[in-house]
Amino acid sequence: DRLIGMSHSTKNLGEYRKIYLNDAAKNAESAFCDNVVVTSKYTAVTFVPKFLFETFRKFANAYFLVVSMMQVIPSISNTNGLPSTTPTLLFIMVIDAIFAVLEDRKRHIADAVANSRVTRALAKEIEQFKAIEWKDLRVGDIVKLSNRDQVPADLVILAVAEQPSTPPTGLCYVETKSLDGETNMKVRQAIQCTMSKCQSPASLLALKGMIQCEHPNNGINTFQGVLHLDSGDKESIAHKSILLRGCTIRNTDWVLGLVVNTGQDTKIMMNNTSTPSKMSSMDVSINRYIVALVCVLFVCCAVGATGSVLWETKNSHTWYINGKTPSQSSWVVMFFYFFLLMYQFIPISLYVSMTMVKHVQSMFLQWDVQMYHDDTDTPALVRTMSLNEELGQISYIFSDKTGTLTCNIMEFRKCSIGGVSYGHGTTEIGLAAQQRAANDGSFSAIAEEKHHSTKAKCVPYVNFDGVELYEHMAGSGGADQQERIHRFFLHLAICHTVIPEYRQGTTEVTLSASSPDEQALVSGAAFFGYEFINRMPGKVSVRVRGQDVQYELLDVLEFSSARKRMSTVVKTPDGDILVLTKGADVVVFERLKAQNDAQMVTHTTQHINSFAAEGLRTLTIASKQVDATFYGEWSGRYHDALNNLEEMDKQKSELPNAIDECMEELETDLDLLGATAIEDKLQAGVPATIASLAEAGIKIWVLTGDKEETAINIGFACNLLHSRMRRVVINSTL
Repeated sequence: DRLIGMSHSTKNLGEYRKIYLNDAAKNAESAFCDNVVVTSKYTAVTFVPKFLFETFRKFANAYFLVVSMMQVIPSISNTNGLPSTTPTLLFIMVIDAIFAVLEDRKRHIADAVANSRVTRALAKEIEQFKAIEWKDLRVGDIVKLSNRDQVPADLVILAVAEQPSTPPTGLCYVETKSLDGETNMKVRQAIQCTMSKCQSPASLLALKGMIQCEHPNNGINTFQGVLHLDSGDKESIAHKSILLRGCTIRNTDWVLGLVVNTGQDTKIMMNNTSTPSKMSSMDVSINRYIVALVCVLFVCCAVGATGSVLWETKNSHTWYINGKTPSQSSWVVMFFYFFLLMYQFIPISLYVSMTMVKHVQSMFLQWDVQMYHDDTDTPALVRTMSLNEELGQISYIFSDKTGTLTCNIMEFRKCSIGGVSYGHGTTEIGLAAQQRAANDGSFSAIAEEKHHSTKAKCVPYVNFDGVELYEHMAGSGGADQQERIHRFFLHLAICHTVIPEYRQGTTEVTLSASSPDEQALVSGAAFFGYEFINRMPGKVSVRVRGQDVQYELLDVLEFSSARKRMSTVVKTPDGDILVLTKGADVVVFERLKAQNDAQMVTHTTQHINSFAAEGLRTLTIASKQVDATFYGEWSGRYHDALNNLEEMDKQKSELPNAIDECMEELETDLDLLGATAIEDKLQAGVPATIASLAEAGIKIWVLTGDKEETAINIGFACNLLHSRMRRVVINSTL
């Protein structure tokens, strides 16, 4: 019914999906699916065939069905042709059916609640927003969402509530916990050509044009499309302008969005599979044991039938017992006769007893106070009771590091600028690494690090200790180093995607970052007097040692896991155009110009390795100045490529494309500024938990994007590795 990455309803509509603004008739021609979502396993029509299939997948049930059928055969029946097992089998099936219905009823209720939720959609006939249920939404509808509303379908953001006294930014905040499990808020932005035009129902209804975009797929972190307005405006639509079904609007008064995917075509539903029929390892084992018992039963039947035939042959003169002559057919008859006499080798109540036990067990699991999380008021939830016993069969745990083993709360700890390392103290991970490698003469160094760690000044997202950096900022390290420090922290204050969030009715400003790393870097820059103030379309404001400076924001080349870096292009008040790049050391170092100070590069590399050994997350900072003529020519080619769907498709498929080529062209011949070191602390109880799991014989795998040294030291700090292990390192440079 479904092609991989493409919905059934749209697979034949051409190369791209076309959605018309304020033209329901044209959108109806494309036969987009409705917004009804079904996650339940059964319907009134499919319940009987699906339930019967699942019931007789269990060997014991199929076994007793065969017994019931054999009992009606007169020649072998020991019940006068009556299927005496059938009532018991039917009773067991009814009990199973009741439990299946009760379990699926929860899904039906959840579906009904989701489909009947209310949102506000723009009604053309009254030129106002009116309340409609989610299930009635259609592709092309324009909806208005308020703070803490759940997103009812996949939307393109047209406009958001703006502060009256500030220029429009089109920024809103969403929580994506239901999609990716991450609790930090994400920043989304309305498309530029509509964010200021579409602030009222009348202006929305006047919007005419078409969105050309990718067909529905399961990529929750990607989206490709282009908006063509009849006025001539054209703008590419990226993932940052998309709200996915299931997200929650946060800290934003209202958001206006155009529905692009509905129902089963939404990305969250494309990632869902139909509710499977699951069999636990115990069910599989029981099936195997029952087959073995049946084999024993067949042996007993064969022995009984053979003995009966031999006895009849020997006593053929006893006409008053049996008037028939023994034959081959009588052996077969006696075999099945004995089978019906001994079929209760297999207890008919086996599965129903197990089902009832699992149902009661599920209730106890959900009532267990020790499985209740007080902070979030979350009890244990049993979704599939047939898998209860699988909890005791776990042999492997696969985990990521950030946010699972660590707190996902980053702090700016150390940095390297111009080949000079700044910052004292060490981390919990660093101390574990030092103690592991310590000899008699090195404990004083560990004690010194602990001394620095305890006296470090702590502010939100910053835990920096060391006076040398302040002294060098004042000029004691020379004018060249003072200038490098200035450029370094100015880079941190500008090159990011952090958004200032204004609390309504107050002057309080909170910085909202798409990643905690950026929050720590911007906070670190502010800690040293380079404070990020505001971001608006085309502009970034920074307060440098008390003086406000505004930079023209020309382009942002965003971070991706493939690029491992991001760049920001700005124009200074003096008219200089700067390219500010930060990323992984292996990526940035290969893009440095040959004229960089070799000694500074060597020292920075050593500092990065030292930071990594302490379990700190590192980023390399670099920049360059470009000619205005070159930038103008490059920018034209880059934006043409960004608005080309074919180039976007190539980029998504990791094929050579003009977008990546343009970014590569700009991010070359960089000047090295330094590196940052950010700490992500281990969560409380992680080492003890991992040690307990290892004691239970469970093997644990951890996935991390850190450097090799960092990963190894984190492994020792959280008891994933220990000194008695034989460690095998397999690495390669791709």
